[in-house]
Amino acid sequence: VPVAAAASDASAMRANGARADDPEVPQALLVADGWCRQGDQLWCRGGGWLLRARLADPDETLPAVAVADLLLEALHGGVESSNRPDGRRPPWELMQSRIFLAQSLAREVRRMEEAVQSGLSQMADGFLLVNHLGVVMLANRRAADFFAARDEAALQGTSALAQLELLGADEHSWREDLVAALSRTASPQRNAVGRDGTDLRVQFSPVDDAASGSALVVNLADVTRLREAERRRAELVSFLSHDLRSPLVSLLALSALAGETGRLEELPALFERARGYTARSLHMVDQFLLLLRAENDATVRDEEVDLVSVALNAFDAAWADASARGIELVQAPVDEDVWIRGDAELVERVLNNLISNAIKYSDDGGRVELAVTCSGGQRPMARVSVSDDGPGIAAEDLPRLFNRFERLEEGRKRAGGMGLGLAFVKSVVDRHGGTVEVDSTPGQGTTFSVSLPRIDAPDIE
Repeated sequence: VPVAAAASDASAMRANGARADDPEVPQALLVADGWCRQGDQLWCRGGGWLLRARLADPDETLPAVAVADLLLEALHGGVESSNRPDGRRPPWELMQSRIFLAQSLAREVRRMEEAVQSGLSQMADGFLLVNHLGVVMLANRRAADFFAARDEAALQGTSALAQLELLGADEHSWREDLVAALSRTASPQRNAVGRDGTDLRVQFSPVDDAASGSALVVNLADVTRLREAERRRAELVSFLSHDLRSPLVSLLALSALAGETGRLEELPALFERARGYTARSLHMVDQFLLLLRAENDATVRDEEVDLVSVALNAFDAAWADASARGIELVQAPVDEDVWIRGDAELVERVLNNLISNAIKYSDDGGRVELAVTCSGGQRPMARVSVSDDGPGIAAEDLPRLFNRFERLEEGRKRAGGMGLGLAFVKSVVDRHGGTVEVDSTPGQGTTFSVSLPRIDAPDIE
């Protein structure tokens, strides 16, 4: 209807297709040209005419903008070019064609938006597009994971600064990074930790925004594996420069001393000490190679393993060390066969390490117990537990037990080694699809329990 008619007579809109319960004409459009939206109603004013349209899909924001712009163009161009006086209907055929064009444009925009979102969802890195006001305009699924958001849509429209401040990072100002990138004075890069615990490298890159002239992309790269590789490289350097080098230096010193001494009766003692240093170096190299095999070797065997027999073999191998210190080895009775799939040699090494540790940390005359049990349910498990009555482990030390080269203060005092045994245990158990648990009370002892998927006993002909 003409604007004048809409302003003077509300029934004019109803006479041209509006319902009695439709919202009233927005007052702003009775004053100036433009458009506004009320729910599923789209109002446009231009060329002296006022048009109301109902959106087929009220949830779509961008198509509504495109439709409004084209309707305004139709109202201005179509009506004014026809030079029709007030009170006569505009050329609806022309306007209908423009509406069809708007619908086609809206569908194309939706397809493009879906293609962009599909591409972003396949990215390994997190992605944020931030406008000149610091508001997140676009995000992908990976970024939502890093920020612990429900989905990427939950990030859109939020403050980029508020989201970045949720990340764990070194002391610095995220605000300064955003300002520097938006002002194009720098492209900052920072290390951070995602809310899911992922190590991140955050990079800010300014881009051109046709509307405001400035915007930026925030790229969040998952560098967890890189950080782990760097940490392991540092551990290896430490191992080579200290743990392995130390006994070799001692061997050189003993060799020099043996050559200088003039007393033959001292040589056997020197040779015995040299033998000890050599054995220690060989043991450390063996432990390190075993760990590398457990972590990286693709040829780990997959065979049927009698877990009870493997446990007994490991127990028997520790008998001499236990007897030398008067430590009692006790095996709980097992009433059934217990079978698993895996590498029997590696599993036996795991139990050797656990039993050896239990003996090392027990007092002379102590007790070490081995138990093999089973659990049912949807995923039957076999469980091997090794218990000692040693000093126990403090609760704050438990999370660090299975780290490479980790040796607790008590361990340094009471036993040698370089902290690879439990890392090896954890790696082997993980590769067999199992879990390892620790139950310890300071002053009362420790129990290590290894649980592995159980299988039915094989048919033996």
